[in-house]
Amino acid sequence: YGRISKEKGVADLMSIFENLNSKTKLYMAGEIENNFKIRESENIKYLGYLDKNELMPYIKKTDFVVSASKLPETFGLVALESISQGKPFIGLRNGAYPEIIKNGINGFLVGSKNELRNVISKMIKNELVFNSQKIQKLAYEKYNKADYYSKLISIFQR
Repeated sequence: YGRISKEKGVADLMSIFENLNSKTKLYMAGEIENNFKIRESENIKYLGYLDKNELMPYIKKTDFVVSASKLPETFGLVALESISQGKPFIGLRNGAYPEIIKNGINGFLVGSKNELRNVISKMIKNELVFNSQKIQKLAYEKYNKADYYSKLISIFQR
């Protein structure tokens, strides 16, 4: 979810899911940019643009959230929203993702499309298993509002 464009690696994700030989579906939501073409199929579904309230039920039902964005995401809201719902996040190792995602604990970060394909395949085959409650608990402990405001106040008090 988010912007759907070439830079976001959506074509790579579609290619991976088209060739998985699995019944697992890739659901995409967001605003399509630069006339990007989504190849809907049995395994690839486009939900259109969804606001946060419409999106959260989909995240809660999913097995994991994946991003193939090649852009250095400045904060990685997709990753944070994923783990806040107890869902492992899989993405490319860039931008702020390494500050949020710890390999094997709340998801996986990889360096290439091939590595991304391998991790997705292992997730689908249940070769990589995560504890959703643990992911959600760790996310809350690290990113709750009270701690955020406390840290923000301490910055202003310096």
